Amino acid sequence: MIIKDLSTLESDFCRQATVNTGSVRVRSMDIDMEYSLFVYYFKDYIHLSLSRYDDKDINEEVWEQLQDMGMIYPDVGLTDVEDMWINKEKQQLHAKLHYKDVIKWENGD
Repeated sequence: MIIKDLSTLESDFCRQATVNTGSVRVRSMDIDMEYSLFVYYFKDYIHLSLSRYDDKDINEEVWEQLQDMGMIYPDVGLTDVEDMWINKEKQQLHAKLHYKDVIKWENGD
């Protein structure tokens, strides 16, 4: 899987999403030019939202492939999962990951 961090290119969206969601930080990524991944950092957890660019159904297989990577640099550990679910209506996969170091992003560091 090839993951491109698009947060710099989509910085206005990421800033606005941070305000709208109450998260500490938001990152936007592209996976294999097939999926979009949003990483929402909250005080004590990370929320992932994964969706396809096309109309095909999303399934657990892509989550398993992503988990096999182990980590998205620098701080998204994909093996410390608290919960994972699929919203079939919106064709989105969501995951809640344990995270303890979000505070370091509060000042943009």
